[in-house]
Amino acid sequence: MWSAIVGNLIVGFSVAGIIVPSQTLFQQATPPELMGRVGSTFMSIIFAAQIGGFVLSGVLTDYISVRQIFALCAVVVLLLAAAGKLWMEPKPTEAVA
Repeated sequence: MWSAIVGNLIVGFSVAGIIVPSQTLFQQATPPELMGRVGSTFMSIIFAAQIGGFVLSGVLTDYISVRQIFALCAVVVLLLAAAGKLWMEPKPTEAVA
């Protein structure tokens, strides 16, 4: 039970560490008159991704075990982290003299 509690806390803080900064970035880049539409679209995308993940994992469970689904998710997260590190890091700019 304690490992589940600790795991849920870690997942919760991790999600908060992604959602809060991404919403802040959207709010800074969005004109005030479009804030409601952009905010609701952003939350709709998050909820649709959650539902899609549940459906996909349920379908995959029919073909492979739950343990393999967790391993597959871990591999995908590592690949996404590596892709983010490679392509999302700011490029060094040369100083203009």
